[in-house]
Amino acid sequence: MSILPHTIALGLPAGFARRIARNAQLIMANESHIDHVADPAFGSGAVEALTLGLCEAAWEEFQRIEAEGGVLASLQQGHIQKRVKAASERRAEAYRSGERAIIGTTLYPLKNDAPVETLAAERRPPFTEGVAVCEALFPVRIDQAIGAAQ
Repeated sequence: MSILPHTIALGLPAGFARRIARNAQLIMANESHIDHVADPAFGSGAVEALTLGLCEAAWEEFQRIEAEGGVLASLQQGHIQKRVKAASERRAEAYRSGERAIIGTTLYPLKNDAPVETLAAERRPPFTEGVAVCEALFPVRIDQAIGAAQ
């Protein structure tokens, strides 16, 4: 389990945000005693059902990609990008319709966001040498995709 700093969406987190994330992770690990059991989800039907569903979906996607000529061919032809964008739009629509919610974003949004401290960081261009060219997929936060964050 990993907890990211709460300011990561706004830039490179400063020391305070990193410390809060680290401490929250340590407290949760200590309180749950997750390090004292071999399989913390053993016997949990919910976790097992989620795992099975994920495995089945991954196997179907793997077979689809192989049928399209492999991952590079599928990327270069834009098949994977189309499926990712369609899934992202379905998820965003579920948030917009209220079928799903994010506390503090779609449900009980903050009215006035206080400024947060982030560190200056330069963006470096990605490597291009020896890279297959295809349409890029950029990470988008859910709140950006649904237009809830102002």
